[in-house]
Amino acid sequence: MQPLTIAVSDYETDIARAIFKGLRDAGVSVEDIIPLSSEASQYDTASFMEQDFPVVPVKSFDFKTADAVLICGDSADSRECLALAVKAGTPTLDLMNYPAGKDLSGLFKKGDHPGDDFWNPAVTPVYYPADSGAMLLLDTLKPVTDAGLLESAAVTLMESASGLRSGGAMDLGRETASVLNLRPVSSGIFSTQLAFNIHTAIGDLLPDGSTSREAGIIEELKTLLPELPPLSLTCALMPVFHGYLASITLKLAKDTPKGDLEKLLAVPGSVRFLSEEDGELTPVPLARDEPEILISRLRMTDARTCSFLALSDNDGHGMAANACELIRLLAGGK
Repeated sequence: MQPLTIAVSDYETDIARAIFKGLRDAGVSVEDIIPLSSEASQYDTASFMEQDFPVVPVKSFDFKTADAVLICGDSADSRECLALAVKAGTPTLDLMNYPAGKDLSGLFKKGDHPGDDFWNPAVTPVYYPADSGAMLLLDTLKPVTDAGLLESAAVTLMESASGLRSGGAMDLGRETASVLNLRPVSSGIFSTQLAFNIHTAIGDLLPDGSTSREAGIIEELKTLLPELPPLSLTCALMPVFHGYLASITLKLAKDTPKGDLEKLLAVPGSVRFLSEEDGELTPVPLARDEPEILISRLRMTDARTCSFLALSDNDGHGMAANACELIRLLAGGK
């Protein structure tokens, strides 16, 4: 496997660091990392994988020399990098501008399986890793779906500010400081403040009462899991910086003992049950640098209905993990 050269815009974001950590943990060989910035000076560096890499000006970088480009923000730099990478025909992972239900979703070209042409820029130069919410639901629902047990599901997905691709964590930090210092709060992404608040509508409201956010996650999930039964999804934004927590209720196709369901859900390396010794299922500290989805409080309403809580690190497990899968495909084909 040939080592890769990867260029990255908005390299100081959590998602960028999570991707490179995931690549290191997965044993993917990265020869060089090129942090890109329009304001790079001669001595600017960025640290990844315990190494320092010089920051390179966007306009002077030859995008054809990179094996892949990561778009990790929605800044002017990222928009320029995206345009230049596409023009150069360099495989590009865009983590900020996902066109739900359009060209691509997750690991696959829509309606196709990644083959020899998957990283061929003549086919599609830009790839969109699946959303963290879709990845959380994929790993918890897929084992039950594959076993033919899932009849329907109802999910409330409680998202963190870092899941918003337009600076949610920054807005939450700024607004929290204003509230604690008794200063007026100037809202950003939403019309009302994020700090110490809960938003029950992320994105635009649709005619059926759902939101564009919910519809986008379901669309991605259906692409990743074509056999998905009916799913009712409600997304809420919680005033926390990291971690996605889902309250999941499953209607099963036949009577299923609780022990059998636990064995089905607990996929080694992907999903595990939280023990009493591990503590309560909360985003702090359990949703930071946790490679697996954590499940807790599994309970049976009856022999065919169960409920449980599932928590994931939305940076490391979600989009970052899916991006690492895409890069592994590239590395395997070189």
